[in-house]
Amino acid sequence: MSTTVFILSIIISFIIGFIGSTSIKAIKKKNNPLEHSGPQEIKALMEIEYRKGVEEGEKKAFAKFTLIYEPFVDISDSLLKKTAEAGYTMQMFYNGLPLGDPMKRVTHHEEKYKDENMKYILDTINGTINNLMLVADPLGIPVIMNEKPKIEKKKAKTG
Repeated sequence: MSTTVFILSIIISFIIGFIGSTSIKAIKKKNNPLEHSGPQEIKALMEIEYRKGVEEGEKKAFAKFTLIYEPFVDISDSLLKKTAEAGYTMQMFYNGLPLGDPMKRVTHHEEKYKDENMKYILDTINGTINNLMLVADPLGIPVIMNEKPKIEKKKAKTG
């Protein structure tokens, strides 16, 4: 009888072990879907995860940049004519540190300038800067715009 009990206990242990190992394999398969996937599925999932990482890294990098725009108007007054140049200066910063020198762009030049045209010139500059801000917005680059333009009047030298 002891041999039968011994053989029976071995058979029961084998059955319990078999059931336990198949249930553990089933749980592992649920936890790791890549384990039993084909090579194309694994490659596609890895590509998706890679793209997510690249996009997240780009967002973090672009968030460290800052663009500061400041509109300006330079008015030259001479004996015969008054001219105006308008535009903006742009300075780029990375983590609060300036990158290079400020860039100055003239977007509007008027030969026979009249003081009444100031609103038109300022609206033109603000429209240009707003368009630039729309370009930077999808990239996640913070943009700061100084609302008040820097107006500089110069007397032109004659002679």
